[in-house]
Amino acid sequence: SSTASTTYTTFSVTGSNSNGLLLQNSKATGTVTSSSFGVSGNYSSGIFAHTGSTLSSVSGSGFTVSGTHSNGIYKDTDTNTGISGSTFTVTGGSSVGVVYNGGSTAETISGSTFNVSGGNSSAGILMSDSKLLTVNPSSYFNVSNASIGIDVDNNGRQTKEIKFLGDDANLTPVHMKLTGNSNTGINISGGSMNGGNDANRVVKLTKDNKKGLDITIQGNYNVAYNNRDYASELIIDSASEPININS
Repeated sequence: SSTASTTYTTFSVTGSNSNGLLLQNSKATGTVTSSSFGVSGNYSSGIFAHTGSTLSSVSGSGFTVSGTHSNGIYKDTDTNTGISGSTFTVTGGSSVGVVYNGGSTAETISGSTFNVSGGNSSAGILMSDSKLLTVNPSSYFNVSNASIGIDVDNNGRQTKEIKFLGDDANLTPVHMKLTGNSNTGINISGGSMNGGNDANRVVKLTKDNKKGLDITIQGNYNVAYNNRDYASELIIDSASEPININS
């Protein structure tokens, strides 16, 4: 087995198809604290967690993704990761801050910020193969330049739920701000009416008892919630009632 405890380390990923920190097999375990990842190469990732590996936690770290088709963190494993106090800045086209693609069941993000301005399908988070993501306060999504805050791939692999929590009076509820034109807060795509697995083509956006997700829109042609394709069931209960979207 191998364990990588990365602390106060700087990674610069400039090549294509490259990774800063690679957790390669089921025996690999990693934790990341107070580190920085610059990904300017294409088709690359700051952290890549292969199938079966364990990325236990990422805390107090920064990710800048300027390459195209690249990621801050790419998870191809079903073990869960706690991300806290970290910042993801995505300026590259078709790039993502965090990709969940390994079949995990209980991912968490707390006190983190996603700045997304890459346009061309770039997103703060891509939920492709994961059952549950909980976003805790105080977390922020700043979206501009025709970009996406959270992208949900309703591919039928499992039902998908995102919980936005905010009952702690000492913390700011999760906030998403769309600035400029043609941005999307939460994008739901990939569903197919004739694709089968209807029971799994369910997307739930939920909250706790008091507060959930606040959305502010400043600009034109922006969409807070965009269901592009088929969903057998879509539940949007992620904000206080009635839902208040500032624009």
